[in-house]
Amino acid sequence: MSFERLMAFHCAPALAGIKPANLFTWHRKKEGDKRDTRTRIRDYEKKLKPYGIDIDTLCECANYVLVFIYRKEMVEAHLSLPEAKRILVENGYQAELPLVSKLEILKSRLVQQVGFPHEIGLFLGYPTEDVAGFITHQGAQCKLCGNWKVYGDTEKARLTFQKYEQCRDIFCSKLSMGNDITEIIENIKISA
Repeated sequence: MSFERLMAFHCAPALAGIKPANLFTWHRKKEGDKRDTRTRIRDYEKKLKPYGIDIDTLCECANYVLVFIYRKEMVEAHLSLPEAKRILVENGYQAELPLVSKLEILKSRLVQQVGFPHEIGLFLGYPTEDVAGFITHQGAQCKLCGNWKVYGDTEKARLTFQKYEQCRDIFCSKLSMGNDITEIIENIKISA
């Protein structure tokens, strides 16, 4: 699958502005892809920036790159929620750090620990009660499993999952019809 199609499939909600951020993993096909991947990310950075969308590499190894697509203001707003601040502080973040510094801490935690640091859900815009529940129950005993594990409001989560799926379908369909990713971003309408 192409970089753009993979990004559309996994990151459509963030691209559409209905979610703060999404992630996807890009698999490098051959040794020389490291430079090609960096160039590709820089190219998309230029394309997406005018729409308030940033792209960053959270971690990488010889074969894979974890790509983070986000809307800075939305991520900052979510991380400023009192419960999100509490979770971040409990996980070694200073409360009033700028987003760029918080992302640097997240990147180092991704490299240093086995598995994903659970607070990553906050950066992705997951409800704070669900991130806290995931941490408390270590991923077990959730009420619903979809785009994330739900420990709080299942009905609201179901509706959100449906909206994300609708968004993904629109992006992938429009790409298949030959639209450019920026054309889709400019024209996307997601019903409530």
